[in-house]
Amino acid sequence: MATDNSLLVRRETVSHLKSFAPLTALISATSIYPENSPANTPWPFIRYSAFALPWGGQDYSGSQHNVDIHVFFNGPGTDQVHNAAAQVIEAMKSLEFPGRAEHEWIGTVGPLNDAPTGETYKWHSIVSFRVSVAR
Repeated sequence: MATDNSLLVRRETVSHLKSFAPLTALISATSIYPENSPANTPWPFIRYSAFALPWGGQDYSGSQHNVDIHVFFNGPGTDQVHNAAAQVIEAMKSLEFPGRAEHEWIGTVGPLNDAPTGETYKWHSIVSFRVSVAR
């Protein structure tokens, strides 16, 4: 039987990112958001998003989550957003969840240019992970 661990995964992931010093040296912990960022959020910032799928077996009950960490960074080049995305990957290597858990980096999209016409470059990368948790 499956159990939805969405709230656990979000809380643990965001808390861990906020505590990972190499990442917060680039993006303040107060600019790492569990869901939507506030309107007119100053760049750089990070936003979490995910969707869950049932995951379980005879001896365990859990859920699998496709977690996307959206990294937003000002330009003019892409080095800063690449570096911040790399630090997200490094942070996730040491993340531990309660119960039976596994997680892996499954890829990065971007950097994408999110700048409106006439503004300086604003870059956005999406770092994706598969997280499975059973308790």
